[in-house]
Amino acid sequence: MGSIDGKIAHNFKGGENIAPNMKEAREVELAKKLFSEIDKYRIATHKRLDADAAFSTALILSLQENPQPVIFVDSTEAITNDNIVLLDLDLGENSIKGDGIGSCFGLLVEVMDKADPVFHNYLITIAKHLNKIDSGKSDFQSYLDPHYLIRWWRLAGLDDGEILHTIYLLFKGMQKSVEKEEEAQIYLKASGRKEKFCMIVENPPRDAKIHKFVFKKGVAAYIYYNTRPEDMGMGLIINPKLQQEGFSCHYLKEKLPEGWIILEHMVFWGSLKVPKDTAQSGITLDEFVKIVNRQIKTFKRLKKKEL
Repeated sequence: MGSIDGKIAHNFKGGENIAPNMKEAREVELAKKLFSEIDKYRIATHKRLDADAAFSTALILSLQENPQPVIFVDSTEAITNDNIVLLDLDLGENSIKGDGIGSCFGLLVEVMDKADPVFHNYLITIAKHLNKIDSGKSDFQSYLDPHYLIRWWRLAGLDDGEILHTIYLLFKGMQKSVEKEEEAQIYLKASGRKEKFCMIVENPPRDAKIHKFVFKKGVAAYIYYNTRPEDMGMGLIINPKLQQEGFSCHYLKEKLPEGWIILEHMVFWGSLKVPKDTAQSGITLDEFVKIVNRQIKTFKRLKKKEL
């Protein structure tokens, strides 16, 4: 994938339409500068972290190659150092509060949208939620609400630094997931082969959720085939749209040898949790593909007759 901070530095074009007044315009420009030279700046935020301060600060730290210790200040304590950006504070030219968007985190995510769209998509739901909650526009309560998480971590005894580190790890995990998704798309393009209704991928990258990209292409069924000793097995996952039309993997029950696990949306011999030798499955990969294609074809033909 390349470093996310590198993408921000070289591909940044975000935040064009989010500054209706001078204060917001200044904050957007500061955010652009922060993202374009992200390793140049040290971050300050207020003591007794709330969700907006914690998530905003952790996001920037997760994008820095060598994050420096955060400076915790009182909410009225101004810092004038040009190399320090104050997040979730309203203390002058080097601070970002994000009131116009609804939250500091929301402004940061909005500004970085063009820099890394995949990572941005992971963050946008959190940003929208914080925008509403932080500006008092929503009474929605969820036990996954960032505000609840901060409260519970604090009740569990975590201090500001420990809370920040926990969210930092969350964002680093998201970035790893972004990398996995990009690897999956590259692998699918190079190694996926389509046969009628099915996309077949042999030895797909682990934990890559490669079927998501197969379904985005409109393919009805994803078939995987693993020969690696640690995760031997093969199986099928059907497109949710096909399932909504009424197709079920239980239609394959009479077509497969004994020992296969059959659920509504998937069928498999062996899995990541319980590897099984495909040679013991009672069927070859090519035979499996033919059965699946034939069954989907039959289902679609019957659906047309119903119409």
